[in-house]
Amino acid sequence: MGVLNLFSADVCRIYEQKPSAINEQSLRMVRFMTNALLMAGGYPMAAVHLGVWIQYLSALERVPTRGDIDDFAAVIAQEIADRVRRIRTVLVRSLVADLP
Repeated sequence: MGVLNLFSADVCRIYEQKPSAINEQSLRMVRFMTNALLMAGGYPMAAVHLGVWIQYLSALERVPTRGDIDDFAAVIAQEIADRVRRIRTVLVRSLVADLP
C-alpha cells in the first residue's frame, strides 16, 4: 500500500469520528500527518495560507467521500511551491544586499 493510500485511509478514519463536520482536532492531525510525510520525503513543510483555506478544506473533504487525493495534493504542492519561491526571494535579496 502506498503512502498516499495510507494517508487517505487515515483521513477517512479521522472523518468517521465526526462525519458531520471537520473539527479542529481532526484538522491538526491531518496537517501533522501531511507535514510528517512531506518531511520524510525530503520536502519542506506546507503552511496553508488563509487565501486558499476554503480550497484546502474543500479538497480535504473530497478525500474520504471520493477517495480522491489529487485536489488535496495539488493544493499542498502549490503551497510548497509558493513557500520555496518566498524563501528564494529572501535569499536573493540578502545576497544582493551583501554585494559590493
